[in-house]
Amino acid sequence: MEGQKSVSNLHFFFYYHLSKKKIHNLRNSRFIFNTNNSASWNINKKYYSTQASKASKANSVVPTLFQEQAITGLLLGDGCLRNANSHKRPTGNYRLHFTFKASVYDFICWLKFDVLIRLCTDTKPCPYPPKDIPTQYSFDSRSIPFFTDLHKVWYSYNSLTNKYIKLVPNNEFLSLYFNEVSLAHWIMGDGYYDNTNKTIIICSECFTYEEIIRLIKLLETKYELVATPTKRKLKEGVGYRIRFSGKVDNLDRLRKLIKPHMHPLMLYKLG
Repeated sequence: MEGQKSVSNLHFFFYYHLSKKKIHNLRNSRFIFNTNNSASWNINKKYYSTQASKASKANSVVPTLFQEQAITGLLLGDGCLRNANSHKRPTGNYRLHFTFKASVYDFICWLKFDVLIRLCTDTKPCPYPPKDIPTQYSFDSRSIPFFTDLHKVWYSYNSLTNKYIKLVPNNEFLSLYFNEVSLAHWIMGDGYYDNTNKTIIICSECFTYEEIIRLIKLLETKYELVATPTKRKLKEGVGYRIRFSGKVDNLDRLRKLIKPHMHPLMLYKLG
């Protein structure tokens, strides 16, 4: 009898702790399959309602008008829209992506945490290379429906290369979202001061000649700024940069327009 009691006690001890461990694992699991158990179902429901709430809040984020204007300038420069998980789920939302040299790290943080506040998470920009002295930093915005819609405005699918090509949006879009804020961010991202010719140049080789002419006309019509296209040889074909006239009144007008919207680290680009 004593032997049988010992075995029974051992079985009770074993199965009690095994059951306790299973319950503990279920309570800490993201996936609870036993929906017949009311306690488990409540835990499951609470978890998924929390996740759904977070996703809903993220998807409902939309930029302010100021942010849309800044984004317009950034996309005219080296900024891009991409869907990092498109190979896994083509229906996923797009997000903004930026890469800048390490020497302007303060500008990068200002751009992410001030200019694009709410559109980005609070994680720090990513250094590259990650295990050595960084030469550049990059960051992404949140993936939201707004950027998916914006991608349709800024990109066209090329069936020959099987890639999306960035293009200049139509004039109606630019009349709404291009202003001095946009111009400031465009120059901060892709402009420089040419010491030889004493003027400001924008690297715009990613766009076609026709698009460059359209942008130059926009600058002239909206701000009376004089600029010309400058041809540049590329590895494949030619590209065009936008060169502002070096006349004093032209550069003064440009500086007056955009200086209030520029980060101090980027003022060197104005000469």
